[in-house]
Amino acid sequence: MNISSGVYRLAQVIKWGGRVLGGLWLIALLTGDPSHNDFKIFVGLGIVFVVITEGIAWVLEGFAND
Repeated sequence: MNISSGVYRLAQVIKWGGRVLGGLWLIALLTGDPSHNDFKIFVGLGIVFVVITEGIAWVLEGFAND
C-alpha cells in the first residue's frame, strides 16, 4: 500500500465514522425528550460534528488524489 491509498482509506474511516456517530447521536436525541431546551443545542452540535468530519475527510481525499 502506498501513502496515497493509505490517506484515502483514513479519509473513508473518518467520513463514515462521523456519519455513523452522528446518526447514533441523532437517534439518541430523538428517543429522549425533544421539548427540553437543550435539544436544539445538541442537534446543532451533532450537525457540527458531522460537518467537521466530512471536511477533514474531504481534505484528506484531496491529498490522496494528488
